Order: sequence, then C-alpha cells, then structure tokens
Amino acid sequence: MIVRAPTEGELARLAPPNVQLRPMAIYRLVNKYDDKDRIRYIKANFRRGLPNIKELLNKEAGHAAVIIGGGPSVSDYSKKIDELVDGGARVLVIDRMTDWCFEHLRRSPDYVVALDSNVDVVDSFPPTIEAVDLWPTYLLASQCHPSVFERLAFADTYIFNTHQEGIDTQVFLECGDLEGVQINGGGSVVLCALSIALALGMKDLHFFGMDCHVTQAAYAAGIKGNGTTDDRITVRIDDRDFITTHAYLAFAQQFFTLTMFGRDDELLDSVKMYGDSMISAMSKEDIRG
Repeated sequence: MIVRAPTEGELARLAPPNVQLRPMAIYRLVNKYDDKDRIRYIKANFRRGLPNIKELLNKEAGHAAVIIGGGPSVSDYSKKIDELVDGGARVLVIDRMTDWCFEHLRRSPDYVVALDSNVDVVDSFPPTIEAVDLWPTYLLASQCHPSVFERLAFADTYIFNTHQEGIDTQVFLECGDLEGVQINGGGSVVLCALSIALALGMKDLHFFGMDCHVTQAAYAAGIKGNGTTDDRITVRIDDRDFITTHAYLAFAQQFFTLTMFGRDDELLDSVKMYGDSMISAMSKEDIRG
C-alpha cells in the first residue's frame, strides 16, 4: 500500500485548464484540546480503577474487524456489514455512530471506541440503561471527558492511553499506569479503532464510512453531533477532484502510515475500504471493498 509524489509531467497531465497542481504535502496535526484540561481528565479517569485495554490483547484473534466511521457512504452498506458479522467479523464503531448501528444493523456492535476530549461526546450515549440484546464493550481513551465515563458507569468499560502532544509520560506514571497499553490513535477516532483492532488480534480490516472528503456531504445521516468542515481544500487524485479538509487529508495520510506499521509488525494481513473513500483513490494497491 504505497503513496508516492507525482512527477512534474504527471502533474501537468492531470491539471485542469489554467490550474497549476502541486504535490500533496505531508500534514501534521496538533491536538486542539487544552493540555491542562486533558491532564485533569486523565487523572480523574484513572482514579476510577477501570480495567486497562491490555486485558483484551489478542482477544479477537482469528476474527475480521468491521470498523465503522461517520462518513456519508456508510449508509449504503448495512447489508454488507450484516453479512460480514454473520461470517464472524467483530464490529468496532466510533462513539457518534453507536445509535446508527443499533438502528441499521441486525446485531449490536461489539466495541464502541471514544477518543476525543470534547464534552459533547457524552451525547453519543443513552442517558439511561436501555434494553438491547447485547451491550457493546466500551473502549475509552483516558483523555475523554469524565462525563463520558460517568454516563457509562453501568457498562463493560476499558481505559487506554494515546500519545498526548504536550503531555509528559510522567502524568501517566503518576496515575499508576505503569504497564498499560498506549494505542497509536493517529488524529481521529476511526484511526484509533484501526490500531485497537490490531491490538485485539484482528488482522483483516473492513472499513465503512471512512470517506475523508466532503464532496457530496460531510457526515452520515444519523450521526450524533459533528465537527466543523469549513476549512475546505480541493485535492486532485488522477482525474478526480475531492473536496476535503486539512484534517481529513492528514487522517488519510496517517491511515497509510498505520497500516504500514501493521504490515511491518505482522499484525495486519488485509484492508478493504468500502464506499466513496479518498483513501481508496490515494492507494496504489486496490483496496476497494
């Protein structure tokens, strides 16, 4: 799975009339949440004494993973997801798409992943315990707002760390997390779910709703809350223009880095990307599902 910079000749060939193209830069993101707030959340959440995600390492070995993000193309794939689940795949869904899974899939998701420190993440979860056939296991980053942990006090919940820009490792040591697992979560909760799937032992990954562009729409119908996509840019891949954002472009680039790590460490065998994803267009390997 390789992404390379185009040559000057290729850029000239791909450019529309009167438009000059330039190679895609490598994007680096900065955590938008306040350092002091995140440190406070981390300390408060570790005081809850929850089990660490290390207890789940390789628990799902032998199963494929279905990873569900919030891109609009996911709406066309509920039947395909059900088929994969019937074949033994486990479902990891981002927090804001939990209700979508309950409404559109035959079975509850196996895992719900939350990463962000934003207080409105709590709105992704029910205010009271509702009757469902099978509650998911909740995997919560230590930097999540404490209200998320409080809302899910009834649930099977595990805590994990991600690399925290601006937060020294000493903070985690002070929390007593001496042997915990740090997940390479990249810049988005979907990428975090990717790394978690590999940590749980799943080597064949199926992605839905990881569009990474807003050409037709920004989010899936039924998603709980959304961020801003005002900072829009146009990216040309082969002969197609994608309207995207700096953040989505960074997520797409990070996807290739993380999957490269997974292959190098023999944690990853295959990747399939379903729907209209800019990542599929960027990949020199055919990963379309």
